[in-house]
Amino acid sequence: SAEGEEMARQAVSLQPVAAHWTILGKVLFDQHKLDASAEAYREALALEPRDPIIWNELGACEQARRRFAEAEEAYRNSVAHGASPAAISNYAYLLCLGGKREQASEFLQPIVVHNPFAPECWMTLGTLYDGMSEWGLAAAAYRRVLEFFPDHDQAGYKLARMLHSDHHPSEAEEVLRAHLNRFPQQPEAWALLGELLMRQPGIVGIHTLTSTNAMHYAYRTCGNDDTRKLLLLQNGAWMDPDLNRYDLYHRVARHPMMSDSDWDEVYRAAWE
Repeated sequence: SAEGEEMARQAVSLQPVAAHWTILGKVLFDQHKLDASAEAYREALALEPRDPIIWNELGACEQARRRFAEAEEAYRNSVAHGASPAAISNYAYLLCLGGKREQASEFLQPIVVHNPFAPECWMTLGTLYDGMSEWGLAAAAYRRVLEFFPDHDQAGYKLARMLHSDHHPSEAEEVLRAHLNRFPQQPEAWALLGELLMRQPGIVGIHTLTSTNAMHYAYRTCGNDDTRKLLLLQNGAWMDPDLNRYDLYHRVARHPMMSDSDWDEVYRAAWE
């Protein structure tokens, strides 16, 4: 807020120490004043050049400014001065964004060996392997997160996605159901479950009864309107393009077994 920024500036004015400059940098960053935030972090580093936390904050700021070379330099300095696992993960992820996936993987692997309880690093390693289509290795990384942090809000979904990509749909479905029991409000997870159900043996397309039932299961269970629309679109279902008809009185989708006229007649009969 403007009030928070004013208080941070007053603290810097009264006592221009690294901690106050860092607080000002965070306040400015939260207000999306990225240029001023970077300047504040650099003022802090002029006073505390070996502080890995400030270097990491500067790296995040430069990354948000899309100054990737400066961000990489800041993260590298953070790592050199004893960065936290979160900062190490940030650095590796930036390398990944720059197309340096193998370099990032080589950098992360010894880190996770010596810091096995760092979920950020394992998650980033999984992302790296996913980008290299090494789905089995990515799945192993996400499994490690769940081993130590079973309530992680993304690891289960990502593990299921890797298992699906690596052609293990049954295991992916089992993992995904367990994940959705803990986190039922994730549209992307429900969409993946719908896709997994659609691809089971014997299910060949949206217009067959079995595939429709599979999609309807995910549709009914998710309890989220946006996700339901995504499921319909993802599976090729026709939806009426006239948004004015989306009410209680018009048919806006097609039934898997009845013609449009038959379904309309059944609807009218139900109201009589």
